Amino acid sequence: MTLRKRLTFAFLGTGTMVIALVLVIWAVWPSSGRVQAGPGPFAEELLLCRELLDQEIQHIDQVYLEATVWHRGDTAELRIGGKVQLQGDNGRPAIHSYECLSRNVRVIRVDII
Repeated sequence: MTLRKRLTFAFLGTGTMVIALVLVIWAVWPSSGRVQAGPGPFAEELLLCRELLDQEIQHIDQVYLEATVWHRGDTAELRIGGKVQLQGDNGRPAIHSYECLSRNVRVIRVDII
């Protein structure tokens, strides 16, 4: 085997190990900074978020789109949200995004986007 082939195999082997190492680190890295689908273990916070949203929009009829729920963070500081369908100004349904900030199972803010 020539020197060129040995160096090529060494380079490819090293590159493969680096990629594998990066994938392992990414897989075990804490997920608190990543957005995750669904409420996860934060169903109570989602319920509190929706109650605050209902108060903010003065009890207008709402339909929550369950497939759009997401969360990011942990109990200390959690952002949770999704999409809600409301009656628009023109009488037609309008879909809006909502997001709540919760700290230690206490929702402190809701934003409608």
